[in-house]
Amino acid sequence: MIYKKSLLVIYERSLKEKISKKLKDYYPDRKLSIRDMTLVKNVRAMVLRFDLFEDNHKANEIYVKILEKGAKEQVLELKNLNEYKDLLLMPRIIDFFEDFNAVVMEGVKGGTLSKALVFYTLPIVGNFYEVRLLDYARKIGRGLGLLHKFTERRKLRIGDMNLGMITGVKVSPYIRTLLGVDLFNNILNRIEEIEDEKASFVQVHRDPTPHNILVKRDEVHLVDFAFKRGASFEDTLAFSIGLELMENRLPFFSKSLLEEMKHLFFNYYEEFFHHPFEEDFWSFLKLLRCLQQLIVYNQRKTSLKNYILESIDKKYLLDRIWELSLKLNLR
Repeated sequence: MIYKKSLLVIYERSLKEKISKKLKDYYPDRKLSIRDMTLVKNVRAMVLRFDLFEDNHKANEIYVKILEKGAKEQVLELKNLNEYKDLLLMPRIIDFFEDFNAVVMEGVKGGTLSKALVFYTLPIVGNFYEVRLLDYARKIGRGLGLLHKFTERRKLRIGDMNLGMITGVKVSPYIRTLLGVDLFNNILNRIEEIEDEKASFVQVHRDPTPHNILVKRDEVHLVDFAFKRGASFEDTLAFSIGLELMENRLPFFSKSLLEEMKHLFFNYYEEFFHHPFEEDFWSFLKLLRCLQQLIVYNQRKTSLKNYILESIDKKYLLDRIWELSLKLNLR
């Protein structure tokens, strides 16, 4: 704990000084200064927020995310796409600090899609907001489709991609105990089969679930990019299963609205990037994503509120795993 606090103080001083020197380059027509720094996230990656002031009024925010080594190429690739940021739904990438291995991004406004789904699906709200939710699904499908189109390099063997949804499941004693030896071994055998298949190797968001999507009126933004390359299906799986979990949590989020949102998402995604998976292959990928989410829940500490929500999610994920494993003749 003391080490983390000391590290945070070092980051605050050094990054504040570094950003202050470059503010004029970032915003040449404005006189901005940094006032406050806040630690926003420190689970998988440290994210710091710097508040920018102009004439004693808060004018904007800058976010700095400390990345794993080797992310520079991915950051610069997306920075070169800044002119398309509104279509890609990404924040403007301002800079990359190589000495910190940190990306500097402009803040975006909005509440999470998770909260929007809670409010917009209430019976008293009416159909107007359902139309807005459907528009969000279209934009997210288009944004991820364009992201994958602009950054595709080649097709790569799935087994060579080091995907967490595969590597994590293969070595998890928790999943082995949860499923039983027979089903677990059948899943491992099926993984060996799909590892020889090839998929598009692209820049992925990695977790475009409703809590990582900000919305405000007609605007949509994807936040917390991973700045990593991976399989295109990682993003489509994360979004579709993330929506399913929200529908399962919320009493007024109808299955018909869920299916329409997923339908529009995939249709608009397909307009820009092909989604070439047969039904059984896609079903097995969904099963792996559900297992990966269970591993995440099992590994992290959580508050009482999140514990209740995660318990609801876990039951749903287990039901989906049993359903998909039966469909695929794995048990």
